[in-house]
Amino acid sequence: MGWNLHNEEMFKNKRIDILKLRGGMGYTGKVNFASYQALTTYRYSNDLDYLNGIGAVPITIGNPDLKWERTMNYNVGLDVSLFNRWFNLTVDVYKRKTTDLLIDKTIAPSAGVTSGKDNLGEMENKGIELHMDSYLIRNNKFTWQGGLNIAHNSNKILKISSALQRQNDINNAVLSVEPLPQFQEGESTTALKVVPSAGIDPATGKEVFIKLNGDRTFVYDPNDKIVVGDLLPKASGTFYTIASYKRITAGAYFNFSFGQYIYNTTRATKVEGSDPRFNADYRVFNDRWKTPGDIVLYRNIADQSVPYQTSRFVEKENTVTLSRLNISYELDRNFVKRLGMSKVSLGLSVNDLFRASTVRIERGTSYLYSRGMDLNLNVMF
Repeated sequence: MGWNLHNEEMFKNKRIDILKLRGGMGYTGKVNFASYQALTTYRYSNDLDYLNGIGAVPITIGNPDLKWERTMNYNVGLDVSLFNRWFNLTVDVYKRKTTDLLIDKTIAPSAGVTSGKDNLGEMENKGIELHMDSYLIRNNKFTWQGGLNIAHNSNKILKISSALQRQNDINNAVLSVEPLPQFQEGESTTALKVVPSAGIDPATGKEVFIKLNGDRTFVYDPNDKIVVGDLLPKASGTFYTIASYKRITAGAYFNFSFGQYIYNTTRATKVEGSDPRFNADYRVFNDRWKTPGDIVLYRNIADQSVPYQTSRFVEKENTVTLSRLNISYELDRNFVKRLGMSKVSLGLSVNDLFRASTVRIERGTSYLYSRGMDLNLNVMF
């Protein structure tokens, strides 16, 4: 079901060329039977002989009560073009509600497998996407155009099963470098949950943890975790600018995101969790506790154990990168036509020129990037 309003040349002076309002709602349902999740499947092997017969082990566990995963989509959009398409705007707002989510659940090992599919919850996604572009200058010799794409999305768990709550306990019991997902009704699936930290105790070099009731302790308890941010940015997108003068064209393309929280594993593994006897970051020696009275950011230098998941390593990240810069030159078309071609242009492209961020990330094996340069020759016949 949908609705649409479209008006061409609304006003006599034609200052608004197009005003289009879009919207609709829809329903989708799916379940993954490609993996035979409704049936129990087995793997037969000669290595599993039993009483002179070929044995088998389960591959997937069946669930005859499996339902379709259902999604309701609601959306509304607006397209606006002004001043003979000098300015263009597209806005889309959406909401998606998914019920009977298909999620792996933990199964007793006696069944022969460790997990199986089940309908374990409900989730809601909503957001807005915006595209805008405009000619800032446009004449016979020089044009300057700019554009922006920006999107915001948020999600919320509406309902989870007891099986998923048990998974939270399993994830909490694992001492991993990064916090594992925690699923809680009313919270985001990408919520970042850690134990609040009061920093490093100057007398002992140990970390001080803050419990839910506000008490301070040296004993880490994963049940004291709270939401300190979200791994999804508040908004992300791209913006670009393109300028042309006669036969020369230059364009710059930027990516950005802001309002995102990250767990800085670089500091957790390369500074606090590292061994100073080997190749180590200078902060291992300068910023870790060594003697009573030291006021530092990191634990005792003699402690190389995996750091606990606390707010000390959580940082808010706002980032802007210049992902690509292009410069091209178009050869004279009269000359090109004499060569039997319609258009020839030469170009130079450079990517990943710079990155500005509120978070210091040491690029390496975990943060790969490639700064390259391309020479282009485009020929059209």
